[in-house]
Amino acid sequence: MALQTSPSKTKDYDYAPIIDDNMGLVVSVVNTFRPKDANQRDEFMQLGRIALWKAAQKYDASKAKFSTMAWNYIRYEILKSLRKESKESFERINDGISNSINKSHISEMFTSDMTDIECDIINLRNQGYTFKDIGEQIGYTSRWAYHIYQSAITKIRKHRDG
Repeated sequence: MALQTSPSKTKDYDYAPIIDDNMGLVVSVVNTFRPKDANQRDEFMQLGRIALWKAAQKYDASKAKFSTMAWNYIRYEILKSLRKESKESFERINDGISNSINKSHISEMFTSDMTDIECDIINLRNQGYTFKDIGEQIGYTSRWAYHIYQSAITKIRKHRDG
């Protein structure tokens, strides 16, 4: 089915044939992400269908081929989902650690193999500073502060879990 730009497209327009015709594109993009299991594959496929629907709504034949535009939409939807999943996972881990730590006795959790900078970053994070704030305060990037923080958390976990 040829997809055309038309001012007569309304919210009642039937996008099902367009979506069905382009599911091969969804499969192709999903495969590039190498889903870890069938559930994640199904989730990515659904995100791809949603992305196709969004792309079909915005498509303008004078600007690009539909497949080119749709590919970007599909990829973006999946990446957005992965970022959200990663952020939620990171927050759960940090919340679990923070909840198990009495903040008034934070120095008790420091291990002998932690560097002074790791201890400082843990203290600053528990005071509510962002990695950007910490990096600026210490004179490095937020990414650097994040890596040092992760190193410290790993040491704390090893020490705590025995």
